[in-house]
Amino acid sequence: MGGSAGASSGGKSSGGAANGGMSGSGSGGGSAGSNQGCASLPLCDTFEDATGMPSSARWTVVLAPGGSGQPGVSIDSTGAHGSSKSVKVQGKTGYSNGFVVQNTAALATIGKTVYGRMNVRFGSALPAGHTAFAIMKDKSKDKELRFGGQGKALQWNHEVGDVTLPEQSPAGIGMSFTPTANQWYCIEFMVDGAAGRMNTWVDGTAVTGLTLDDTPTQDVDKQWINGLGASWRPELTSFGFGWWDYNGGGDITVWYDDVALAAQRIGCTF
Repeated sequence: MGGSAGASSGGKSSGGAANGGMSGSGSGGGSAGSNQGCASLPLCDTFEDATGMPSSARWTVVLAPGGSGQPGVSIDSTGAHGSSKSVKVQGKTGYSNGFVVQNTAALATIGKTVYGRMNVRFGSALPAGHTAFAIMKDKSKDKELRFGGQGKALQWNHEVGDVTLPEQSPAGIGMSFTPTANQWYCIEFMVDGAAGRMNTWVDGTAVTGLTLDDTPTQDVDKQWINGLGASWRPELTSFGFGWWDYNGGGDITVWYDDVALAAQRIGCTF
């Protein structure tokens, strides 16, 4: 996706069902107990200093190609995660209504391995169709790396070959995580550009179906490795959160809080 971020990349603002794919909390990619301070991270926003919209010093709203109208994003004081404010996204059905709140500056300072963390609350169940609520530009392929949902469960997707992690089989979906509506979740991820691996945690626990390693596993990462190639080494140059609906799955409201990026695992508390 195009677009540019503001001059500053970070700084502290102030202050389910069918989840058979969960494995041990310490599984891969760093310790759940890292819990770095917000102010020390390359990008960290609790949105406490924002009024009306997320800070333009950190974020730029990027619309879908050909999209029109105002994006459904605002600062909300009715449903934050352990604080007074969060970002409320009103996602609309249809590809042309998609948008992300994007930062490009922080990733230039992090290096090849990127860790992310965000607290997320979905106002309704994820639709069965393909959606994304986090989109990253993968410079290695000049395409998008997307994190969202399909089959009502969490899913990674790459624009190259439209490959998914996990595979969209009943077994694959069963090894992912299905969020419950109106519940806050701490979602963490790791994208390793040096080794071509990915890890994902929900509330500190690793999700088997959202893990990419060196061994092609049926229903999990076999399609991904075969589709992108074993030599795939992602190079992330932008990160954005918001909502993108690729299959007309319907409107949804999503809240985001405590969004952060770093070179080490961040943990679910500061």
